[in-house]
Amino acid sequence: MRLSGRTLNTLADMICGEIWDNFPYRTGSQLTEFFSNCDLGYHHDGSTRKWWVVEVLTELNRLPASDGDLPPDGLLKVVQELLDPTQYADDQTKRTAGLEDLNVVLARDDLQAYFDGPWRCRVRPIAIEGGVAAPSRSLREIIQERDIGSLHDEFNRALAAVESDPPAAATAACASLEAIFKVYLEDHQLRRPSKETVKPLWKTVSKHLGFDPARIEDDDLKRILSGLSSVVDGIAALRTHAGSAHGQGTMRYRLKPRHARLAVHSAHTLATFVVESWDERRDDTT
Repeated sequence: MRLSGRTLNTLADMICGEIWDNFPYRTGSQLTEFFSNCDLGYHHDGSTRKWWVVEVLTELNRLPASDGDLPPDGLLKVVQELLDPTQYADDQTKRTAGLEDLNVVLARDDLQAYFDGPWRCRVRPIAIEGGVAAPSRSLREIIQERDIGSLHDEFNRALAAVESDPPAAATAACASLEAIFKVYLEDHQLRRPSKETVKPLWKTVSKHLGFDPARIEDDDLKRILSGLSSVVDGIAALRTHAGSAHGQGTMRYRLKPRHARLAVHSAHTLATFVVESWDERRDDTT
């Protein structure tokens, strides 16, 4: 398989280490050393570091791969060197955080990096069949199958902004929920609430889908369904107080990528549950 151009671009930023907190900065000579450690004979030519690295990665991306489900071998060596523990001698916690950053990027191409023992970082496809998929991957499949344009836009915006603009990611997470709720109401020809924000939309959709905890006998499911409304309330509040769609007033929220990631994955998990319940309801009536 081939990595997308967008993934290669971000990977180059990580290798250069200029805008990512969890990856060390590398000079031109250090970039040459980096690729030498990968057993790849590339020597920095003095040009702009970022675009030189992009050219190298693009060339590696065109080479054959030993495993058709993974990128070419040279890129796998690059990923391994990127998170080699010797690069993090002063702070191994940054190595773990760097793995999390890398996986946000690789998820665009349905890949996941992981530590295989204390030294090696490897790459594998994100499991779908016979495994547990990440919430955003499940929603990605749903979006592709249903061709929901508005949800597609907000979904991509949320994932793209987690690291670079956490407030925008929180806003997009809330907009993702609003988009799927509106599509549901249109599909069932239900009247929209007078205020078309996420909480009134959720109230109408959840009532129609039978998500009222009082109607559920199992106590554990009651707790989960009650928690769904709390998730919606929390995401709505986060957008209001820290998102990019509203002014922040006198109290400023210092939203970090991990907070935005929590909001994004919570929203995507809820959206997936709504669509799966929607499909099951449709199957029961046909």
